[in-house]
Amino acid sequence: MAARRLARRIRIDVADTVDPVSMRPEVLRAFDTAHLHALVVEQGRGWGAWTTFAEEPSATELHRHASAARRAQWLLRSSVPSAMGVGRLYREATGLARTLGEAGDAARLAATRSAGGYFVHVDRLGLGRLLLAWTRTDTFLPAARSMLEPLSGRPGDLLATLTAYLDAESSLTETAAVLGVHRNTVATRMAKVQELLGVELTDPDERLALHLACRSVLFHS
Repeated sequence: MAARRLARRIRIDVADTVDPVSMRPEVLRAFDTAHLHALVVEQGRGWGAWTTFAEEPSATELHRHASAARRAQWLLRSSVPSAMGVGRLYREATGLARTLGEAGDAARLAATRSAGGYFVHVDRLGLGRLLLAWTRTDTFLPAARSMLEPLSGRPGDLLATLTAYLDAESSLTETAAVLGVHRNTVATRMAKVQELLGVELTDPDERLALHLACRSVLFHS
């Protein structure tokens, strides 16, 4: 059986006023000029593009591909207000959803980074930095505030307690030391937090979502 090809997703987002169908030739022209070979399709509010490799590319080839994508975005933005995100390279059989998600998140983040030419490459940024940077964008903040709204106005500064607790990896003793309160006080507050938010902090996905939400809200406060 032939080996699965490797694929990398590119996502380009544009403003609602831009018609992706009529502006597709601009994308193709930018890709061609930058020597970026990809299949481009209209998708939602922008375009999706795929690049594939028959064999594992070298570090030099990956660098060349990333540079071509950045140049294509620079060329495209001269005629279309766009933001480009590039996902990592995965085997087609197992990694399509992951590179799709990464490229989409990177494009949303790119829309907030004018200094970077409205371009974000996940390999360069790193997933940890991507997540942290995303929590500081206007797209994430409303969702974070909505998630944590039940804690507002409650006695005991539940948001600060939750943040310290998650930073301390669920250690009641360490959280109490950071906040300068008794361990039992932290336990009581955290029980109230879980009741108000309707979450189980033993669930790693819920913990991550809450931790990112706390960081976002506190960063903007």
